[in-house]
Amino acid sequence: MVWISFLTAAIGTMVFFALFDPVALSGIFDENLNISRDAGYAAGFFFFWVLTAICSTVTAWLVRTAPKRDAQNR
Repeated sequence: MVWISFLTAAIGTMVFFALFDPVALSGIFDENLNISRDAGYAAGFFFFWVLTAICSTVTAWLVRTAPKRDAQNR
């Protein structure tokens, strides 16, 4: 799950920051907040990584707890 969420976060970060500038986004939350582009990229990557790790964990949990199908009911 960790590698899947890592790779998904990397792709998500590339797509998101191809459209949005992290320095411009920092001004939305607080005008006095000055962060560098590298810090914005890092924060965005870790946000996407945590988000996709949670989604992967929930998916794995749902698959493991799903009711089993009987061979007779097919």
